[in-house]
Amino acid sequence: DIALNITNAEGATVYLVKDHHLIWSAIRNDVLGIDSEKTDVCFPPTDIGHSEAIAARVAFDGYPANISDINKSGGMNKSIGKFDAANNYSTLSMLVFPIKNPAGDLTAVLQIVNARTQDHVRPFHPSEIAAIELLASYWDFAFASLNDDITGFYTLEKAWEIIPDGSHIEEYSPPD
Repeated sequence: DIALNITNAEGATVYLVKDHHLIWSAIRNDVLGIDSEKTDVCFPPTDIGHSEAIAARVAFDGYPANISDINKSGGMNKSIGKFDAANNYSTLSMLVFPIKNPAGDLTAVLQIVNARTQDHVRPFHPSEIAAIELLASYWDFAFASLNDDITGFYTLEKAWEIIPDGSHIEEYSPPD
């Protein structure tokens, strides 16, 4: 919830990393009415090294991705198109962060979709990116100390007020 509140986004997914796969852990999308805390939702694991999914690329590379318009991303994520078609949804902007433990090992990936103004989807703002980066760094330690329990992070709600602007995270451009 905090990631959605910070970015005013429509949805977010948390994937845990196990045996070189992304294992779906939690999802919420307010537009689609999906909330894994209230209903049973299940997606198959994603092989990090053999998937076109953006979350898998972030897990493989270890770097965040900020995509302002998925339609101009060079078709890098066919799984988004499949999900959108199956759910009558339209993903436009996406922010995806790797979450690593204090030793630097990847433990999870946070994917946030469709930052919004009141009436339309917009790119993620640099201050929102910085806030999510800070949140991911807190999760690094929380995952290590709480055995991957991703609850209880609502105390970070005001963290965005004290962080840098996030301008050092560049827009992802697909390779030529």
